[in-house]
Amino acid sequence: MSVLALFALPVTAQDTARRPIAVNDVVEMTRLIDPAAVLSGQSPLIVKLSPDYRHFVIATQKGDLSTGENIYRITLYRTDESLAYINGGDTRPTGRDILVTRSAANLEAVGGIHWTDGGRNLAFVAAVDGKPHQAFLYDTETQRMRAMTQHPRRVQAFQTSSDQSRVAFSATVPNRIEEWDKPSFPLVDRSIHQIVQQGRENIVSLYRVYVGKPDGAKAELPVGIGEGNIPPLYSLSPDGRQLAALTDMPTDPAWAKHLPQDLGGQIGAPHACQVDGPEGGSVICWPHFVLFDLEKGTRKKLMAAPAGMRRQGVWSIAWLDNNNVLIGNVMAAKGDGVIPTVQAVDTRTGKATIVTTLTGTSNTGAQISEIAPDGKDGATLIFQELAKGSTTERHFSKAGGKWREEGPAKMKEAAPIKLWVEQGYNRAPDIGGEDIRTGRRRTLTDLNPQFASLSLGHAGQVEWRDASGRDWQANLTLPVGYEPGRHYPLIIQTHGYYGDVFIVDGPSPGPHAAQPLAGQGFVVVQMGGKGEGFATHQELVVNQAGIESLIDTLDQRGIIDRDHIGLIGWSGLGMTVDHMLVFSKYRIVAATTADGDSTGMFGYGAQANRGGGNDSLHYYEGMNDSYPWGAGLDKWIANAPVFHLDKIRTAVLVEQLGGNYVNPYWDSYAILRRLNKPVEWMIYPDGTHVLVKPLERQASMQTNVDWYRFWLKGEEDPNPAKAAQYVRWRAMRDAKPVTE
Repeated sequence: MSVLALFALPVTAQDTARRPIAVNDVVEMTRLIDPAAVLSGQSPLIVKLSPDYRHFVIATQKGDLSTGENIYRITLYRTDESLAYINGGDTRPTGRDILVTRSAANLEAVGGIHWTDGGRNLAFVAAVDGKPHQAFLYDTETQRMRAMTQHPRRVQAFQTSSDQSRVAFSATVPNRIEEWDKPSFPLVDRSIHQIVQQGRENIVSLYRVYVGKPDGAKAELPVGIGEGNIPPLYSLSPDGRQLAALTDMPTDPAWAKHLPQDLGGQIGAPHACQVDGPEGGSVICWPHFVLFDLEKGTRKKLMAAPAGMRRQGVWSIAWLDNNNVLIGNVMAAKGDGVIPTVQAVDTRTGKATIVTTLTGTSNTGAQISEIAPDGKDGATLIFQELAKGSTTERHFSKAGGKWREEGPAKMKEAAPIKLWVEQGYNRAPDIGGEDIRTGRRRTLTDLNPQFASLSLGHAGQVEWRDASGRDWQANLTLPVGYEPGRHYPLIIQTHGYYGDVFIVDGPSPGPHAAQPLAGQGFVVVQMGGKGEGFATHQELVVNQAGIESLIDTLDQRGIIDRDHIGLIGWSGLGMTVDHMLVFSKYRIVAATTADGDSTGMFGYGAQANRGGGNDSLHYYEGMNDSYPWGAGLDKWIANAPVFHLDKIRTAVLVEQLGGNYVNPYWDSYAILRRLNKPVEWMIYPDGTHVLVKPLERQASMQTNVDWYRFWLKGEEDPNPAKAAQYVRWRAMRDAKPVTE
């Protein structure tokens, strides 16, 4: 094992005159968000430039701990003012807040932001005055905002016709398990999590698509798209007469042979379904692009080919005009097999033409992420390189009935400004801009001026190689006031390496607290897994090798005290934490598993009927390389940490980020309690997998900072409000473990 690279370490102690960043600072900082992204802070599509290039818009979130609410803003900037500043102007563009709203809910209060009408109107959904999210249009010329829906439940997304006389939108529908009102009922396709939820609204939302008039003069009519727990994909034609959508429909026999027969464990794949056939049997369904005639109330397949696999790119729909539509990620025949494509379809004739083929997958290459029509005979396809977090635009046009990719000379008129999220290891995110004509660049925003008065741990990148020759990378944050030659306690945060970005907490709000921990004298590493052996026990073995070789690397450089190490796992990386604590010989003093998966029997059993099937059971079997019965039982017992908890020498903090399910770690928790091992279970009753509410984010982050200060440094916060927690933790520390 050898060290490949480590960023230049400070040669002198950092300035400690300013106070270190604290948990409250992290919660109350202004963050750029893109509600369409899973991890909005890492999305490259946060800045939305209007098609006419006159404006751009950003959305931000800021926690307010005094009220327990998040403050959301949609801010509009003028391009000409930004260009003037880029080229030496004295006045930084301030932007205009077209919406400021507060929310104490677990959902971002703004989302679905997109431009319409060539850039005159900005469309978005927002929760205003404590009401459910509704659809809005903001007119940049009149500076007026108009509500486009008055629906009783949350509107998830919407589109309008060109004249704004018709609106199509998706909204949630009640998803309560009504059987709980009966004296008894058979538990059919219900998971243990739904048993815990009982008569409450299910944690998983169901959606339905509606069409109606914005003024409410005509009743909203549901479109024939079956209710599902994945936000529906649909697109309204410019004249409002047709709706193209993606929905399950019976698959033509000629295509059925090309569909995967076993979807077990394929995360993000479309799922086949069974519906009653014309003769009482069943047929295989699959997602298809369909066309609804809203005037006649009819529907038909837009084309016979089914949608492509989700891992090959997002499904996309975009109208070129009232009769021609582009659809992304649809199957096309190639020899005896199929390939994913983008195709243009004439809705009058049904004729389809391939625009381009898709080659990226969920693991490699660039996936299509968006289709932006340039007019009737042109379109821009936007591809996202998931591994690199970058985007690429490819321009296509149609001539003589054929589509072809255009070179730079024939692309549409270039935008006068280039915009991006400007950030770095030691630089909080802001918006950067470049004047394309002059080549000048400048930072346009100052979203967090308060950071100038705070002291942050110096961050950079570490690269290393494990004993098997695998190369690894991670974000590394040094303690505030770092002194070369001093050995510091180490906290390893898992779930992703993000390159040259600002890591103030980690991959998600919750247990991660990179900068607050650095402010308390910890070295913090943000690393991810390799993906090697995904969904098998090998994945855990490889992750163990990466963590152990990281510890060796930092120890050899004289940076850490290898006898004082903590490990944090969130979500799927909870399995890596479990595995490390039992099977690694490296000393992990304290650890956190937050909403973490666990390969034990309770976690396995809790997957039954989850999502209406048993696909997740297959995933757990893969992680243990066997099944828990018969010939596979011995291997399961050998691989699952739950059967070896007597080996644990670690204080374990378990976080359950919500009260309407049961964390998979419950059986391990019970055994650790029985063994008198130190274990703490923290529950956030109204939380979600990714914490959103300021007070819950504060509680999770601060609990973890306190946890590692106590177990790795022997320090206690003198705040009287925390006295009870230290009574518990001292009792855990002093307890005599069961040895028989």
